[in-house]
Amino acid sequence: MHSRSDVTEWLRIRRHIELFTMLLPVHMSGDETDGVKRIPSTWRIVIARWQSEALRQFFWALDAIYRKHWAKPIGDCATPGNPPRLRVLTPKSRKEDGVAPCGLWRNCYDPEWLAGLFPHVRDSLNIIDEDYNFSLNA
Repeated sequence: MHSRSDVTEWLRIRRHIELFTMLLPVHMSGDETDGVKRIPSTWRIVIARWQSEALRQFFWALDAIYRKHWAKPIGDCATPGNPPRLRVLTPKSRKEDGVAPCGLWRNCYDPEWLAGLFPHVRDSLNIIDEDYNFSLNA
């Protein structure tokens, strides 16, 4: 999660700070090893059902930028540590309900997932009745 918020800092897109302060690691999609040992390792994405497609695409775009920066850092000789995980969506990727955060914008939540909730549960999410701007333009 820190890598995603780091990318918004690098790109000077400060409007996304509020979104990331509302999220915890438990709110992210998960991943699982594909079972094959190789370097770098590949991890299957485990979809969090509550996340909208737009939110997932936003996260994945940030992940791709982070991997590119890690591979070719600007002003550094090399990026220390292990390479970032290569997370892929495959036909074998599972879906889990996950833990949905409260208080996000309506287009952050998957509409089908929301429709399946009891009304009092949906109301308890305190959804902001506006769409979030997922743009990566400064």
